[in-house]
Amino acid sequence: VCDGVNKPIVIDYQGERIGTNIVFLNNNELNNLIYKFAYKTNTKIDENKPSLNVRHNGFRIQANLGLGVVSSRFVIKREINYHKI
Repeated sequence: VCDGVNKPIVIDYQGERIGTNIVFLNNNELNNLIYKFAYKTNTKIDENKPSLNVRHNGFRIQANLGLGVVSSRFVIKREINYHKI
């Protein structure tokens, strides 16, 4: 989970929140990563459609471009498929 610029990325693992030392220093860095997510998932994202909500290789990626004074943010979750036998 990345809640914005100058905030460390947090990992949720087995009900526990684990802080990291990974920090984006400005919106440009964060937006570049979000544009890469969009490119890799063949999804269009821009100022007119600043939200990304896709599934890719067993992960859900939700992201918002930061525009103006609003900071960019993203969440990546691994999706677990439970199959009935």
